[in-house]
Amino acid sequence: HTLSALLVSVEDQYNNVVTSDSSNVTIALTGGNATLGGTTIVAASNGVATFSDLALTQSGNYTLDASDGSLTGTTSSGFIISPDSASKLIITQQPSTTTAGHTISSVIVKVEDQYDNVVTSDSSTITIALASGNATLGGTKTVAASSGIATFSTLSLTKAGSYTLGVSDGSLTADTSSSFTINPDAATHLVFTQQTGNATAGQTLGALEVSVEDQYDNIVTSDSSNVTIAL
Repeated sequence: HTLSALLVSVEDQYNNVVTSDSSNVTIALTGGNATLGGTTIVAASNGVATFSDLALTQSGNYTLDASDGSLTGTTSSGFIISPDSASKLIITQQPSTTTAGHTISSVIVKVEDQYDNVVTSDSSTITIALASGNATLGGTKTVAASSGIATFSTLSLTKAGSYTLGVSDGSLTADTSSSFTINPDAATHLVFTQQTGNATAGQTLGALEVSVEDQYDNIVTSDSSNVTIAL
């Protein structure tokens, strides 16, 4: 949004406005890494330069400096740029590779305006769900933002595989996480996954397959232990 008009007077040593002055006055941010938009060089009219279309898109605290050649410059009083209205969700801390049944590292979601500022006044409810992968997501899946940030710290999955997560909040633009992997938990049991059928005496039985699985029935693909078969 446009800042309120800023007036800069060109004065003499006695603080009189030099009404005959029409020199160029330049306005700039005192510091910081934001970009000041609008017309930043204005010719004085009757000794007064009016900056009427200045704008900043990055929220924060600012002051402005006015300069004009060799004249002594001046600095404005401080002012605040607040975030615009909420427009989108951004996942700023992604889920990481985790073992089945264990808690996934915290997923952090920020509510931002159109200019990528966190809307610190926002306390709306954000929902997280699987965006890809066929499983049941455990943990607290609905969290109210605090100062524009929602943290999902209790999520878990028991089915091994690759997944992504999606976050939503009403009409705000949603976001999808990067892909992450759920690895099998430690091996706990054996399961016949291919049975042998009837056979003739002396003939080789049909192939028999045994899977090494974890407590959640995921095949422990890293397992290379010896499996023994017996009657």
